[in-house]
Order: sequence, then C-alpha cells, then structure tokens
Amino acid sequence: MERRRISDETIAWLDVEKGIRRFGGDKESYMQILRSFAASARSLLTVVRGVTEDTLANYAINVHGIKGSSRSICAEIIGDMAEEMEKAAKAGDFAFVNEHNGDFIKTVDDLIRDIDDLLNKMLSENPKPKKGKPDMETLSALLAACKEYDMDGVDAAMEKMECFEYESGEDLAAWLRANVDCMNFAQIEEKLTALIGVVEAHNANRAQ
Repeated sequence: MERRRISDETIAWLDVEKGIRRFGGDKESYMQILRSFAASARSLLTVVRGVTEDTLANYAINVHGIKGSSRSICAEIIGDMAEEMEKAAKAGDFAFVNEHNGDFIKTVDDLIRDIDDLLNKMLSENPKPKKGKPDMETLSALLAACKEYDMDGVDAAMEKMECFEYESGEDLAAWLRANVDCMNFAQIEEKLTALIGVVEAHNANRAQ
C-alpha cells in the first residue's frame, strides 16, 4: 500500500492531503477529526473482534460505522474493505467474514496506531500549556451540555478542556474525549455528577 505524505507526516491507508482539503485546508480541524476517528474505531473494533455467526447483524452495524468514518477521513481503501465485510455480514456469509476479519482488524489497528503516532508527534512539536487539572467550571458546562444533548455545548467544553495538558486529570480528559466521540452521554453524566459532587462536598467541609 502506498504511504501518503503531507510535509513531514507519513501515514498508511490514508490520503492526508485530501483529508485536509476536505476540511477547507484547516489542518488542526482535520487532526481533531483523526483523533475522534481513532477513539471511535477503537471502540467499534471491540465488537468486530468477537464476531460469531449469531452476532453477524450487530457486526454489520459496527462495520458500517467504520466504513462511514473511514471514508470521512479519506481512508478510502479501509472504507471499501469495511463495505465488503458489511455486505457479507448482511448476506449471512459467516465463512467470508471469519476468513477476512483478521486482516480487516489488523488494517484498522494499523491505521489507529499510525494516527496515534502522528498526533503524539504533533503534540511533542507543539506542546500545550500545562495546568493542574481540569477546572470545575468546564466540567460543569460539559455535564450540562450532555444532559441537554447540546452538541455545540459539548464541543465547546471539550475544546476548552483540550487546550491544556494536565499534571493530574489527564486520564479524565482522555476518558471524556473517548466517550464524547462515542456519544456515551449517560456514562459521562454519571461520572461527572459523582466527581463534581465529591469536589463540592470537599469544598463545603473546608469552608466550615
């Protein structure tokens, strides 16, 4: 497979130049989309890996998601592979799915790994300002947006949070990004409600 190049960045299975053009030449926006793709595809692969003859219908749904998101980032070959796997699953052709699923998963895994490497390289070259931990105001705004399914509010809160690298709480920021990308708003609400409640109780005790 030919590796695509944009300036110093090389990544397999992906036409990076076309992807940046698709997003109006905005490289930063495209990199954000790549990060969302990696998180979403990683989650979808957990279902794809365990396909059985009885779970072909669910497999087809998840592969369909990989197909659409791959084509949106200009990973056309992976999109075509996913379409072939989806068609076989919908036709009940478990023999085909079982034979080719390993290669399909490896290819998507390789793309995710290369995207992670690219984003880490960009971060090391352009480090974010450091901050102690995500602030409660931003977390509260994210919680409110999730409760209302306000995607603009969710995106705004995440953009504000991801402006910084955190000395503590980096795992929380990464967890929130992964779950926002998968629209797991119920899980986010549960986690942030508990976290904010603990912080507010601690502050109340200190004020006494």
